[in-house]
Amino acid sequence: MTLQILDSETDPGCVRLVGELDLSTAGLAAEALLPKCDGSTLSLDLSELTFMDSSGVRVLLEAFKAVSSKGGAFALLSPTPVVRRIIDLLGLPENGVVVREAQDAEG
Repeated sequence: MTLQILDSETDPGCVRLVGELDLSTAGLAAEALLPKCDGSTLSLDLSELTFMDSSGVRVLLEAFKAVSSKGGAFALLSPTPVVRRIIDLLGLPENGVVVREAQDAEG
């Protein structure tokens, strides 16, 4: 299981997660995201995240709480269908997590 964490070349507040966010990669993701939770804007591009388990959800929620507690904005961008299903089943959008599809992120 692999996870790539890529900083956006055009948007310094955007990080793309590629692969699988699970127990074996959650620590790496949390370690990479923590410095970016500085109270500014943090967007996570999930368009290439193929799998996420509860460990991955925990990483996303911890990043959301860290950014929000410092007055920043947090958004999940273009989640894949399987990841979007998890996000929706857990009610994250109803609890303050902004989720945008590709067309919403552009405009």
